[in-house]
Amino acid sequence: MESLINDKDTFEEQCKKFGELLRLGKPVTSEVLISALHNENYARDLVANKRAPLIVKKLLSNPPEVKSLHKPGHHFSNRELITNAAKAMIRWSKAGFTKVDMETLERRENACLSCPNLVDPEKLIQKIIAIPTVSNKIGERTGSHVCDLCGCHIKKKIKVISEDCPDKHPNREGFTRWDEPINK
Repeated sequence: MESLINDKDTFEEQCKKFGELLRLGKPVTSEVLISALHNENYARDLVANKRAPLIVKKLLSNPPEVKSLHKPGHHFSNRELITNAAKAMIRWSKAGFTKVDMETLERRENACLSCPNLVDPEKLIQKIIAIPTVSNKIGERTGSHVCDLCGCHIKKKIKVISEDCPDKHPNREGFTRWDEPINK
């Protein structure tokens, strides 16, 4: 799957290429592609059964849910952002409100700074809680930017031990852009 899907392709091109690989004669849906990219077993089942149309049809109609993942450009509602923030707070409380060490913070922040999903906040709720100051200090270099995939404020998210990057590492299968294992 890694060699087929190229990060330089548009999302629609990736859907089309995966559909071609599966011999569908049409692109796969965005849900199927996202599930396949984030669930190795699902991707393997699709490819292994590409000569069994009934099995593929069933797999395509039931892609496994991917936790809190949106395709780039998704416009979050304020309700989604508040719900995601509340869930993050619950996870963080279960982790004892622990923050990451400086080495982890720097690695996460460097990954976010080079990520194409680092964007300016759009929603009022994102702008209200934004911390606009940018400095060269580790943990403050992303300013008020948010992640286009999850809607989170990067400056806050990268510090929380219980949080994960929602994007797949471009070169390491099974890892996020933060170079941490994908939580399944």
